[in-house]
Amino acid sequence: MRLLIERELGLGEKGKAQLREELALSAQDFSSLISELEEKGWLRNDGAKLSLTPIGTEVARGLLDRHQITERFFSEILGEPLSAAHAAAEKLEHVISRRALEELKESLARIRGATSLIDLLPGEGGTIVAVKDPGGSSFSRLMGIGVSPGARLELISRVQNGTVIVEINKGKAAIAAQIARAIFVGKKGQLEDYRSSRPTELG
Repeated sequence: MRLLIERELGLGEKGKAQLREELALSAQDFSSLISELEEKGWLRNDGAKLSLTPIGTEVARGLLDRHQITERFFSEILGEPLSAAHAAAEKLEHVISRRALEELKESLARIRGATSLIDLLPGEGGTIVAVKDPGGSSFSRLMGIGVSPGARLELISRVQNGTVIVEINKGKAAIAAQIARAIFVGKKGQLEDYRSSRPTELG
């Protein structure tokens, strides 16, 4: 699932063969896995191409999020080489709890000098570095308006009940205070200072 979303496209026959090789599965086991994912409604297989359904895409993005956060934990906090961090993340991502993952995500964001959206002043903005899952349907809505790591936003104003109005993707959106606390933004100077201070893996 995660490998499919990383490729961001459907897989033809050649792609399916490569995916089976990466997963180290026999042809029979691979076929059984595809059938199981189809039954769950996560995968669409028309014979010529594999592609994720909308629900499957959401599940896969969650798996990708788990992998990226745990990989960053090993590389940025523990200082492991990227290859070792990737291998360790492959194991941890399957057992870490949702609560622990969200706390780890916030810790990583703050280490990078990020600030919660709720703490920004009108006119301030930057690049989103992390989004904690606020629960319910809020996470899907945030993804729908483009609130995801790497996106840029600016806080336009704050209304009386704490809701913030932001500009993102050339449009405006209202985000409730509770959800704004789950969005971490790195201001331009902060992210540049963080990147310049990170050790570079050699070899």
